[in-house]
Amino acid sequence: MRLLILDTNSESQLATSKKILNLPVEELDRLNIRIKLTGMDQHTAALVRDSDAVILGPDLGIQATSIARSLLESCPDREIICFTRETVYSNQFIKSAQMVGIHKVLPPFASSVEILQELLAIESAQRKDGKVPVGKLVVFASPKGGAGTTSLVAALGEVCSVAKRKTLLWDMDTESRDLCRALNIPYSAGNMINSWVTNPELLTRDCFEKGLAAADDVVSVLPAPTNTAEAMDFLCHSDGKAIVARIVELARYSHDSILVDVGTNMGPSVAALFHLADEIVLLTGECPLSITATEYYVEKIKSITGDTSSIKIQLAGSRIPAESIRAELGKTLALKPRAWSLPELPNSDTAYIWPGSGKTLYSLGGAELKAALRVIATELGLVDAPKLIEPQPAPVAGTAMVEKLRRLKETPRRLFAA
Repeated sequence: MRLLILDTNSESQLATSKKILNLPVEELDRLNIRIKLTGMDQHTAALVRDSDAVILGPDLGIQATSIARSLLESCPDREIICFTRETVYSNQFIKSAQMVGIHKVLPPFASSVEILQELLAIESAQRKDGKVPVGKLVVFASPKGGAGTTSLVAALGEVCSVAKRKTLLWDMDTESRDLCRALNIPYSAGNMINSWVTNPELLTRDCFEKGLAAADDVVSVLPAPTNTAEAMDFLCHSDGKAIVARIVELARYSHDSILVDVGTNMGPSVAALFHLADEIVLLTGECPLSITATEYYVEKIKSITGDTSSIKIQLAGSRIPAESIRAELGKTLALKPRAWSLPELPNSDTAYIWPGSGKTLYSLGGAELKAALRVIATELGLVDAPKLIEPQPAPVAGTAMVEKLRRLKETPRRLFAA
């Protein structure tokens, strides 16, 4: 968040900036606070346009309302917070400030909690208005192993890459690390994740970026911890929930999409992901045990999140008609129609050759598989739906006279002669 502190002198500007910088370090990092100081001069308008919020310092006194009115005339969507001296802070001043559009008036004794609350309120409003990017979190789980979670996550990552969508692929398989191995991510790439588990305070915005491994220009991979002890703590210990929440928070700010491969894992950290997820995709195969496992898994998610509205069922490579599987699952699961919106993922021989090849099912598969993956990515909101081009009618051959009459009809007519 870009903050512009405006006051009459540099001493007061610095004093106000210290109030902001005294907020908890993790909150400053999460909000990505960047501060600029200025007085009222010819450059102020440009600085206001380049900021997310303006903070008026206390030395402006009662002039703060007229300054705010002037700023909002040039930038009507800019949020303004006003600090005051105790001699100015009054009901009348607060009313005047609100009438001109000041978001909040803070007294000199305002606590850090009050200041943070206002900054969070501004950020929340910016999110709703689309001014602050918020990446979409999709968790992919396999109630029974071998359904193809890793293959699907990697392939959708490539679909996002083609669409130039900045995407994070998160390998939560702490045992086999299938996603990382399939994408040729070095084992050592997970070393930094170990430090996050042992020292969560190290998980800053910069440290998070350093912990990612690049798959290509727009797709990154977050590996699982490399050490067994840290991997178990991360997945199974209740402290892992806070680390997961922090990672999701940072990833949403820096990526358009976050695709998490949890495989068959379950535990406090995975439960935290289910709570935070925009979509939960459950891969189901043709095996009867896979179908019954899906029933069990859905009930498990319901017990964690309280509902099943975020669940989508992904049928993968089944020789059993999709309608039969839906009917079977529908006997015990009360899922909404949107849960069945994803197309079936067809079988492909490339499922056995893509790992380690530098490609995925998307680039190696046939036309049917590619089309299905694009539809899945669109249904999950990872990429925009392709624009439909209306077919143009073919020109009809005709005589010269017919063509001349057509041109006359298309020529705009003037009501009055000059």
